[in-house]
Parts: sequence; structure tokens; C-alpha cells
Amino acid sequence: MELSEETATDLSGSGQMTSEVHDLIMHSAIAEKVWELLDHTLTLPDIAAVISSEFGLPRERALSDTRELVDIFSRADFVTVLRAPQH
Repeated sequence: MELSEETATDLSGSGQMTSEVHDLIMHSAIAEKVWELLDHTLTLPDIAAVISSEFGLPRERALSDTRELVDIFSRADFVTVLRAPQH
């Protein structure tokens, strides 16, 4: 899934706790932080900036990891990815 710089999230999904999601949340500090930040009105690049800063990751790696985690959460129906309107 390709996510734009303006992508936001909505936590109103009614997902099922899959083992993949459970393992990510329970055993990954980065996944836990991404999950925590999804409860705010942040874009994926905003979340990646926090991840980069807090975990000392290069910005592109943090953005890639954030996109991957949001994709997993989305496939599990825990979040809905929203795209900013095209101007």
C-alpha cells in the first residue's frame, strides 16, 4: 500500500487481534510507540520523525517501518488509513 505524505489514521476499526498484531504490540517498542502515536492526528511522516528521534533510526528507515506497521494494523482492521483531499 502506497501512503502519501498527508496520510492520517482513524482508530475506529473493529479489528481482530491476530497473532501478528499481538506480537508486534507486545514485543516491539517501535510498534508500541507507533500504535500510541496513531491515537493523535499525526501524519505518517510526523510519526516517523518521532520514531527516528526516539530510537535513533535514519528518517527513511523510520518512515519505512512506520508504513509497514500501519499496513499491518490496517490489514488487521485496527486502523483505517485516510488520505488527505487532493487540492
